[in-house]
Amino acid sequence: MHFNLGNGLLATGQPDAALREFQAAIALNPDNADAHLNLALVLGPRNRLDEAIAHLKRVVEINPRNGAAYHNLAVAYRLQGRIDAAIPAAQAAVRLQPDSAAAHAQLQGLLAARGSR
Repeated sequence: MHFNLGNGLLATGQPDAALREFQAAIALNPDNADAHLNLALVLGPRNRLDEAIAHLKRVVEINPRNGAAYHNLAVAYRLQGRIDAAIPAAQAAVRLQPDSAAAHAQLQGLLAARGSR
């Protein structure tokens, strides 16, 4: 119930309320990978990247085949300037989502950023 309510709140432009609902969903079911993912997606734009990364890591613990989690983990690491941590996450995203242009672009950008250092 909390997860679905969080999604509805997020869809209607109420991310603060959605954040609380995703947290409630996780409190009831710590293995709810979708709630962890969506919570991370709310935390990231608030520059709460360490928290977002922790939730994304939890997603990949629960479901190691979740390409979206790896992609978003790469984005969060990149925003922190942690290119060397972002690259393996982006590689996993590409491996799990070979048809995702966004995953390929993210990996390409990270490799270029690493090469320019």
